[in-house]
Amino acid sequence: MGGCNSNRHNLDGEHNLNQYLTPKQVKIVQETWVEISKNPHATGIVIFYRLFGDHPEYRQLFPKLQKQNIKSSESNGIENGQSGEQKGENEEEEGDEFAIDIDALRRHAGLVMDSLGSAVDSLEHTDTFEEVLQFLGSTHSSKSVKPDMLKKIGPAIQYAIAHQLGDGYTHDVKEAWKKVLEFILVKMSEGMKHAEQS
Repeated sequence: MGGCNSNRHNLDGEHNLNQYLTPKQVKIVQETWVEISKNPHATGIVIFYRLFGDHPEYRQLFPKLQKQNIKSSESNGIENGQSGEQKGENEEEEGDEFAIDIDALRRHAGLVMDSLGSAVDSLEHTDTFEEVLQFLGSTHSSKSVKPDMLKKIGPAIQYAIAHQLGDGYTHDVKEAWKKVLEFILVKMSEGMKHAEQS
């Protein structure tokens, strides 16, 4: 995640979140999550649009979030008996062979935000927090997601949080979420490694 490499050495040896995140920062993350969670699907969608915009190569890891772009192949539309009006009804990206399926994205974004919410709720319970993150890492390992991708999604999450909070996204808020996301990266990476070794 943005700037996480410089702290990776320190985090590898830290098993207690409280040694890395101050009580004030925990409070900041939990309080801002109240606002973020008011519209979790929208925030989640912003995360993925930002991620795919910055790193389009990651779209292939989410085949269930894509649908064939009907406008990219007129013959497909004819074969399916669709009119010109029907073909363009739910298009997201006209130039691509495959476009984002907004309904599938909304569902997946909701799941991601639920997971993030579970992590935030567990911030004051270090063991539970780490168990949640390592479990998430192990489940994502089976989907060909690598730790390097986690580094890329961090800035996308920060962008979405800033978008949701607006003027409430202060320097202190940014730093608190940065540290939480760095810790999430390391613990999910541990979960991935354990899954690959088992």
